[in-house]
Parts: sequence; C-alpha cells; structure tokens
Amino acid sequence: MQADKTELHAAINRIVAKTLDVDGSFPNRAGDWVFVHEVPNGSWGASGQTIGIRDINQVAGGDPERAEYFEPLLAAQERVREAHGFPSEVSRANSRRSSLQSTHEHPLN
Repeated sequence: MQADKTELHAAINRIVAKTLDVDGSFPNRAGDWVFVHEVPNGSWGASGQTIGIRDINQVAGGDPERAEYFEPLLAAQERVREAHGFPSEVSRANSRRSSLQSTHEHPLN
C-alpha cells in the first residue's frame, strides 16, 4: 500500500537525518534514495523454510484479518500479470535464480 511505503520512506529519512545530524527535508537530502523492493509471493524464506503471508503475519504479531486481506491481493496481482502476459512470480524468481547461477558459474573477467 502506498501509505505504508510513504510512512517507511519518512521513517528512514528521519533516521538518516538524525544519525547524520542534518536537515532531512526535501530537497536538502535529495541524494538519499530509498527503494522498496517487494519480494514476490512464494519467494520468502525463514529458518530454512519457504513461508507465506500468514506465517509472516503471525511472526510479526499481526492481526489474522490482515493476512485475510493480503492473500486475495497477492492472488489478484498474479492474475493481472497473467492477463497481460507478464511472467509469473515463480518464473520471475526462477529466471533471477538462473541468471545468478550462470553469473556465478561464468564470472566476468
């Protein structure tokens, strides 16, 4: 959700500004960039196991109703990608894994 990302960006900015003892207002700290990289569903892992949104929510102490919201949301996002011909989460993850393996097996000089 965009509001959550905005809150995260603001929190990180406050931490950086306080740590560096600088004015964190825009554009004074425009050189500090924060990117939210959303990990595809089915690619999350903890303690050597693949985990899902319910597991994450439980460990984080979240309300069970929150998982009820996210499961249909993630499923809807996957349907949108499929409807528009985008690679699935699984195929994107496999593609990244394959790319990393080939890079590791054939490092550039």
